[in-house]
Amino acid sequence: MLILDDFQDSMLTDLCPVVTIGNFDGVHLGHQKVINQTIALAKAKGTKSLVLTFAPHTRKLLNSEHPPLLINTPSQKLELIEKMGVDFLLMVGFTDEFSHTTPKEFVRSILVEKLRIKAVCLSSKFRFGYQGRGNIHLLKRLGKLHQFEVVEVESVYIGDRPVDSTRIRELIREGRVEEASLLMGREYMVDGMVSRGVRRGESMGYPTANIQPENELLPGFGIYITRCLLKGNLMPSVTSLGVRPTFGENIPTMETHILNFSREIYGEPVRLYFIKKLRNEIKFSRPDSLREQISRDVQAAAEYFKKNKPQPST
Repeated sequence: MLILDDFQDSMLTDLCPVVTIGNFDGVHLGHQKVINQTIALAKAKGTKSLVLTFAPHTRKLLNSEHPPLLINTPSQKLELIEKMGVDFLLMVGFTDEFSHTTPKEFVRSILVEKLRIKAVCLSSKFRFGYQGRGNIHLLKRLGKLHQFEVVEVESVYIGDRPVDSTRIRELIREGRVEEASLLMGREYMVDGMVSRGVRRGESMGYPTANIQPENELLPGFGIYITRCLLKGNLMPSVTSLGVRPTFGENIPTMETHILNFSREIYGEPVRLYFIKKLRNEIKFSRPDSLREQISRDVQAAAEYFKKNKPQPST
């Protein structure tokens, strides 16, 4: 996948691609359906597929008082889209000036004049242009006028609700990572760097890696079964998110105990895949009670991995 960051990029001159457009935070099952259809249609038309996305996320600017915490880091989003087999990704800077582009101007200036698209594949709920005034019905009318095809892709439903990024964010915040994974088609992942902590886990017989997460959105406080990707190796782990109430602390931390692993990994980048929540964070009356609970948590993770070998999400 080639990444473009400007409408004037010479690579765009002769593409005449099939395009899809969106923020694609989470690259969930609904996004995957739209992107896959874009790729398939591009192949059928003998041209290239192009994903047009924005930086920052449009709601970061349009809802600056209550911006969403993003599911993926920018690099994770690009990685996930690339794995799908897209030919090109165009990263558009979303500014206040750009946000005032009318729907008709967006189509004429960007889709027709700058990209010269053959077709566009979009969710039935897609909105575009100033104040979201453009919808799929307007786009179809403009497509006939400017002679490009508009393919409306129906939403993916899990249960009785459509899959969308807002729903996934709610599930992750609530610690319901198994349900969030179903909507994304893969386990929720967090990237971060291992830093030095106070080494309490080591003193209790369960050394932990203190992780400084790069992701904005983190699961709710609690103890989770996770997979830890370190230097290309995927290892079973247990991860704690919380404030360590047993020790009277109030600063949120993320700590991971990798099963049957004792090497120091300070300064190393890691990726955690969140599988399931074991329990909520608990304040224990004494450290020995906490140590006993950690032992049960580690045993629960070990039992899980006896039946489910650690394998990375695709």
